[in-house]
Amino acid sequence: MWLESIVDESENGSYEIHFRETNILECDVEYLLSAMADDAIRGTSSNMLSARFHNSMADLIVKTVRRISGGSSSNMVGLTGGCFQNKRLTELTSDKLQKAGYNVFTINLNHHEGKVSEIDESKGKLKVLVNMFGRNTPVELDSLQIKKV
Repeated sequence: MWLESIVDESENGSYEIHFRETNILECDVEYLLSAMADDAIRGTSSNMLSARFHNSMADLIVKTVRRISGGSSSNMVGLTGGCFQNKRLTELTSDKLQKAGYNVFTINLNHHEGKVSEIDESKGKLKVLVNMFGRNTPVELDSLQIKKV
């Protein structure tokens, strides 16, 4: 959550991420990590590194969707799971996928109420039970993502 909170909103750059040529869909993040380390050594701000990292992850997700969908006639993509609790990543990815012609579906928790079931003060995390689709679903959130009602 810290990395998301320090993003330089004006930075559009990203790092290259390639797929390995194997029988499974596998990305090679070696260049990304090397380029980030080089930028850090050159004194690039954490805000800019964060933005480039988030931009790179969004680009990777779009590349992955393109690879997976191949010749499919379906253009629907659902963004769900832990990494999409990151608002910046979700918005970037959704925008890029829509520009590429995909219909994107996300679960926005902004208007949901939930009951806190666990608190991990040392990590600043909470587990919240949110009613989705008629059942309580546990969602792990950063303490910065919630507000008391």
